Amino acid sequence: MMKYKSRNLGLDLMRSIAILLVLLTHFGFNPWDEILLGGIGVEVFFILSGFLIGRILIRSFDDFNGFETIKSFWINRWFRTIPLYFLALIIQIILSNNLDWGYLYYFVFLQNNFYGISLYPISWSLVVEEWFYLGLPLLFLVFWRVNKKLDYRLIILSLILLILFKYFFIDLRNVPFTGVNGNPLLRFDSMLMGVGLSWINLRKQEVFAKLSHPFYFYFGVGGVIFIQYLLFIRFGLSFINDSSFLKTIYFPVQSMCIVMVLPFLYNSEFLNTRVARIALIRDLISWTSILSYSFYLFHQNIMHLVKSFVAEDFSGVVAIFVMYPICYGIYIMYEKPMTSLREKFNR
Repeated sequence: MMKYKSRNLGLDLMRSIAILLVLLTHFGFNPWDEILLGGIGVEVFFILSGFLIGRILIRSFDDFNGFETIKSFWINRWFRTIPLYFLALIIQIILSNNLDWGYLYYFVFLQNNFYGISLYPISWSLVVEEWFYLGLPLLFLVFWRVNKKLDYRLIILSLILLILFKYFFIDLRNVPFTGVNGNPLLRFDSMLMGVGLSWINLRKQEVFAKLSHPFYFYFGVGGVIFIQYLLFIRFGLSFINDSSFLKTIYFPVQSMCIVMVLPFLYNSEFLNTRVARIALIRDLISWTSILSYSFYLFHQNIMHLVKSFVAEDFSGVVAIFVMYPICYGIYIMYEKPMTSLREKFNR
């Protein structure tokens, strides 16, 4: 039985929209080939991850217990993400009908930089997330040594330094726009913005309440739409590739727009009370959110399976409906039991 009271329907809706954008892109439903709908979806995932793990870490460091605090965080995160990823990866290797020592890079999340992602293309974002999970507690430890209250100025300073590093790295290495995703350090800024928002949520609730005003929500949504139009439809990808400045600021600006959307949905009385009472809509949003990780990891394999039995014109629609029972089964029989193991290791 799902405990709906412990879930925030606004965040579930954000996660559901994010996975939908990814599926629309990969299943061929993207009406605007120039716009990276899937990329926007992944950006939403990054912001949500930063926000949620930021809340966890800030609360953990309020009762800091040395390395045990960091170890507990790593155990919780890794039992949540790695077992399902390893299952999906092993299935991918079996289906490839090929063995390569280079596949070992995938098991330690180094494929983006040292091997390539041709075996499992969508794994690039998992590399970013897992290295962020590894590094953020250590960064917080440095913050805690400097200021026991985890001063927000340290988070802002880290973000500024990260963006500056990003600019000079892209400029010196002449990294193309499409290659920015490949290096975890070049994407940490998005997740760090989510962490900054979590600090406001916990430490400055009156500010977070003001950010929940519909103005910021519409401004953020409008900003994302305007950025896509301006850079991809009006000017084009080649225009961005010629500018280190644009390649540097595109993701932070888009992330900031998404950050502005989150407080409104998080505090939305309409979503979290009225909509939550409508069982069908609440269940659809909540379960899409819960299963979104399985959707992301397995959707391409499910699509290939469906194409074996269904005409290509209808395969995308069928795949979306087929994913729910398949991923629900994976969640009940594997993902949830593996996640529950973290309690044993945290004793």
